Amino acid sequence: MKKIIRGQRFHIVGELCMTAFLVLMICSSAFAAAPWDGTVGTLPEPVDNVYTITTPQELAAVVKAVNNGTNTFKGQTIRLGGDIDLNEQFWSPIGTPSKPFSGNFDGNNHSVKGLRIITSTIENGIYYAGFFGYISSDTLLEISDVTVSGSITISSKSITGNNAAYISGIAAFAYNTNFSGCTSDVNISVNYDESAVNHLIGGIAGILSNGGTVQKCKNIGTITSRGSKAVSLGGLVGASSGTVDDSVNEGKLTI
Repeated sequence: MKKIIRGQRFHIVGELCMTAFLVLMICSSAFAAAPWDGTVGTLPEPVDNVYTITTPQELAAVVKAVNNGTNTFKGQTIRLGGDIDLNEQFWSPIGTPSKPFSGNFDGNNHSVKGLRIITSTIENGIYYAGFFGYISSDTLLEISDVTVSGSITISSKSITGNNAAYISGIAAFAYNTNFSGCTSDVNISVNYDESAVNHLIGGIAGILSNGGTVQKCKNIGTITSRGSKAVSLGGLVGASSGTVDDSVNEGKLTI
C-alpha cells in the first residue's frame, strides 16, 4: 500500500509540474509582442523618465514623436521590455538633424528584428539610413544592450547627385554618444550612380561624431558598397572622432 501511495504522489507531482510548465509557456506566448503590422500605437506612460516599450506599435510611436518634433526624449530613456519584430515593414529612421533623438536607449538585452530600409531620410542634401537616423545631445547619451537585425538596401534611385549619406545598422549619425553591448546583424547593400560621393557606412555607426565610444559591440552583418566615388566603410564605424574598444567585426565587407 505504501508503494502505491508513493507512486501516486510522484504521479501527482509530475502532473502538477507539467501543468505549471504549460501555463508558463502559454503566458510567455500571450505576452510576446506580435509582428508589426505597420501601424503606429501610443507611447506608454513613463515611470521615472523611462518609457518601457513592449510592442512594435509603441516603438513606432517613438519614431513619430521624435520625427514630428513632439519629443526628443532628452533626459529620458527608451527601454525595451521584450523582443520587437518589425516584420520587414518600411522603417523610418529615428531622428533627423533638425529633430534628433536626444535620449538614452536601453535595449535591456532584447532584440529588434525585421528591420527593412529601402530609402533614407534626407535633410540639407544629406541622407540618413539606420535604425536611428540622427542621435544628438549636449549631454553624453547611452545606446546599450540591443541587437538589431534586418536589411538596408539603398540604390541610386533613392540617393542621387552629389549628396552625402550616413548608413548603419544601429545609428547613421551619432553625436556625443556611447554605444555599449550593441550588435548589428543588418545586411547593408549600397549601390550608387557614379556621381554620388562622401558616404560613411558602418555596422554600429555611420559616423561617431564629437567623441563618444563604441565598447563591447559587434557587427555580424555584411556590408557592400558599389559605385560611390568616395566611401568610408568600416565594420563598426564608417568614420569616428571617438574611440572603439573591445569590439569586433565579423561581417564581410565589400567595396
